[in-house]
Amino acid sequence: MFRLRGRRLGRVPRRELLSVPRALEWLAGGVGVALFAVVVYAGLRGEQNFTSNLAPTAVYVIFWVGIPIASAFVGDLWRPFNPWRAVARAGAGALRAAGREPRPLLG
Repeated sequence: MFRLRGRRLGRVPRRELLSVPRALEWLAGGVGVALFAVVVYAGLRGEQNFTSNLAPTAVYVIFWVGIPIASAFVGDLWRPFNPWRAVARAGAGALRAAGREPRPLLG
């Protein structure tokens, strides 16, 4: 019978056309965390009228509509500003500074 010798789809070569300096990646991550904190604060403590609160506009208009459309024209805009990625990178950096090697929780 026909049998594959190895995984071919798992090894798709990644090609980056432009690279961003590491300091700019950290700065964009910090901006992402700050914007996330502002939106969460506006959602919890802000005005309860949805027309005068920043959180519904930020989530529905900017996050669900604006970022995908802008990413279609410019490229991946979410990755540098992703607050979860920024927090994970900061945690991994803190572990490396403490002399421990970061490793995944699962797997």
